Amino acid sequence: MYYLASIITPMEKLATKTQYVHFEPGEFTDQKLRSYGEVIALIEAFPWEKQREHIQIGLTNPGVLIETTTPTWLKLAVYYNGKFVLYFFDGSSLYSKSLMVPSEAYPFIAAYFDKGTVEPAAFKKENLLFKHVAEHFITNDFEYRVTKKRIIEFLRHSSLINFFYLIAFFPLAVFAMFRHNFIVAIICLVMALLFGGLVNLLLLLNYYRYMKPKILIMSKGNESFWYGNFYNPRRYEKNKIEHIDIVSSYISNSKGNFWAEFAIYKIYFSNNDKPIAFTSLLIDKGDFTSKLNKAIQKEVYETFPFFNDATM
Repeated sequence: MYYLASIITPMEKLATKTQYVHFEPGEFTDQKLRSYGEVIALIEAFPWEKQREHIQIGLTNPGVLIETTTPTWLKLAVYYNGKFVLYFFDGSSLYSKSLMVPSEAYPFIAAYFDKGTVEPAAFKKENLLFKHVAEHFITNDFEYRVTKKRIIEFLRHSSLINFFYLIAFFPLAVFAMFRHNFIVAIICLVMALLFGGLVNLLLLLNYYRYMKPKILIMSKGNESFWYGNFYNPRRYEKNKIEHIDIVSSYISNSKGNFWAEFAIYKIYFSNNDKPIAFTSLLIDKGDFTSKLNKAIQKEVYETFPFFNDATM
């Protein structure tokens, strides 16, 4: 029997959403306002046992999540050894409670509807050192655009080491010029420009030119994605993708080079949709490849993966 009869259920509705085994952090579906009774019905209808297949226990595990406007979050999810876990996250601290059956969570859910919180003493406080908890509870829009923040992040990830080569070789070039050792000076300048980020800068400007007006909306669990001009992206279906070429100067198990993070993704479809292409400035290579079937992805080597009109 589920815990229903002894609870006086508040009439207030709270934001709720569900998460499934193949979703990524921040990805949810079936988002709407629900009453306590509707949440209980949602929990009872949730395919718990089927969702245990192929899971790795973590904060993004399948389950039902409730959210207040404060905001705080309460999530019932699958757990180890056929058990369940109830998480409470207040925005700074995370608490968990292991449960044998979902109905053990109902008193806490009722209290959450009534007070917007639960009694932390009934939970175990988790260690959050080096953990980004909020991304597992807050809904992500999965919109990828070329913003100032994205450019800085991309440069830090792709070109930071080049800066150290620049500050190493350029002073040597200047010193050699003062000593009238022009051959060494030229060699050092070439090294400073090549390893110091000249190729990276040219690729960045090239990618920025084409990607600035674009937007990609793509998540791992959604079978559709959108790509195109910011105000009018087109919808595409993942099951219509025939194959994907990932063009870069890096191939698996190779050392790559100083601009290996610069990449072009070419997506070819099995229907009448024309191929589309965009770059790693829009979305990180690792993020992109994780959202799509790896069996249809192929790495293609190109020393300098510049984007042009023919690429599209």
